[in-house]
Amino acid sequence: MDRAYVICHMAVSLDGKIDGDFHEAEKSEKAGAYYYDVIFDLGSSMAGGRVTTRMYSPQPEVNYGKYQDAEVPEGDYIVKNEEGHYCLVYDREGRCTWEAPTSTMNGVPMQIVEVVTKAVRKEYLAYLRDMGISYLLTEEKEHPVRESLEKLKRFYGVERLVLTGGASINGGFLKSAGRKYIHGMV
Repeated sequence: MDRAYVICHMAVSLDGKIDGDFHEAEKSEKAGAYYYDVIFDLGSSMAGGRVTTRMYSPQPEVNYGKYQDAEVPEGDYIVKNEEGHYCLVYDREGRCTWEAPTSTMNGVPMQIVEVVTKAVRKEYLAYLRDMGISYLLTEEKEHPVRESLEKLKRFYGVERLVLTGGASINGGFLKSAGRKYIHGMV
């Protein structure tokens, strides 16, 4: 296979919500612990969407003015993690900001990899480079999934990616997969 294999791993309420007070419900503690404990058994890396990422990650202010005259080379910016763990963030327009180039899940440090489109402003790309944060530029504006999965495997060697949501990125993955990939999945 020329791309990373995707496993959708979600914790949802019975009505399909991915966030809410159901996480605090009696007896949900074991399910919550299991959710986090198995992520790296399922795959070496994880992915999420912009909205979900911004819900759970601090979003520091960035002065993009300081990057106004920055030269940004063409193409992707690749920073590898020695352990081979990556946190992909599907952030087509470049809205997420970061405190560090890595994120930690259950004590596992992961290199952040932003998946953006070529329409993203150059100041954002200069900011990511300054922070040491990887990015993959994709041609496909609406659902850059297939291209990003091919690059993930080619550049980082990721065989299996755990998709942890949210709703929009899950829909994007399903839409890009097409019918031939989702039989038996629904």
